[in-house]
Amino acid sequence: MGLFFCLNLENFQQILYLCGILPNTTNMNYKSMYKFELADAAGVTRQTFYNWTLDVQEHLKEMGVKRTSKMLPPKAVKFLCEKYDITLKK
Repeated sequence: MGLFFCLNLENFQQILYLCGILPNTTNMNYKSMYKFELADAAGVTRQTFYNWTLDVQEHLKEMGVKRTSKMLPPKAVKFLCEKYDITLKK
C-alpha cells in the first residue's frame, strides 16, 4: 500500500523554505521602494537593475509602473523580489 498525501501550494512553499530552497516571503509585508533601493538590496548597480526591469517591463506596466517611474508599488516590489531572489531587510 502506497503513501498518499495532498500538498497545496502554501504547504509546498513552506517545505521548500524549511529545506533552504526558497526564501520565506509568505508573511512578508512589502512596501513601496525606490528602484535604487531595490538595486542596492539586490547588490547590483542601478544600470544592471534597469536592464532587469526592461526584461519584465510588460508585467510592470500591468502593475502601473512606467519605465521612467522611480518609485515601485508594493506589488511590483514583491514581484521583482520573487523573480530575482532579492531578500529585503526587515
